Amino acid sequence: MRQFKSIQKDDRWILHGKRSEKEEVQLYLKNLGIEYRFSCFSEKNPEGCQLLADYLIQIDSDYVKANKVLQENCDVRNHPRSCSSYGTNLLNGNGCVKNPKEAMKYFTKSCELDDAMGCDCAGKIYGGFETHLHDVIEPDPVKGLKYLDRGCNIKSTSQLFESTESCYAGAFLATSRQIRNYQKSIELGAKACEAGHMNACQLVSNVYQKINDQNGYEKFLKKYKELKKQIDENVELRMQRT
Repeated sequence: MRQFKSIQKDDRWILHGKRSEKEEVQLYLKNLGIEYRFSCFSEKNPEGCQLLADYLIQIDSDYVKANKVLQENCDVRNHPRSCSSYGTNLLNGNGCVKNPKEAMKYFTKSCELDDAMGCDCAGKIYGGFETHLHDVIEPDPVKGLKYLDRGCNIKSTSQLFESTESCYAGAFLATSRQIRNYQKSIELGAKACEAGHMNACQLVSNVYQKINDQNGYEKFLKKYKELKKQIDENVELRMQRT
């Protein structure tokens, strides 16, 4: 998804001929908005509508208009990321009244359309991770694991972060008292560990220890220590540079 450069009010603008750099940027952004509006409203292009919604949020800071675009793009065109984006805004009350139950409808739909963010949100809420929502949405760990499992297995490089988060959350949930499925925990946790999730490596190591598998325990403990060492070294390097 295209990212937009934020414009700082105190930037020093350098003149280039008749237009300043500031004017060039403003013209570029204006034309970009026109392009996205044409793509969405005239061509009915789902990706164009998603980009328009991103534009309305990031450039115009207009969540109300963005929500209208996202909702229609989900309801009419079944665009996965528009469904999860609209669900997120409903959950947090961005440009609308907070509505967690309605948000869940959009998270589950986006997950069924193979959007990892929707799967991660639906899975964590049903899994009981969002404790502040328990009074509104009753936790259902089995259903939560189903969505996290699906999110974990979505093979998309652009959704790797969300997918890995679902793997780890699913692995954690599978060890809970309500489910207690250690093999599923190992399956999901190992995927997150291989993707570089340090805590997932530690979790899988602990699960192997519980089932008295020394080889598995040592293998993932070693991976955890390697990742932790890398992270510690990177942190130390950044501190030296500052």
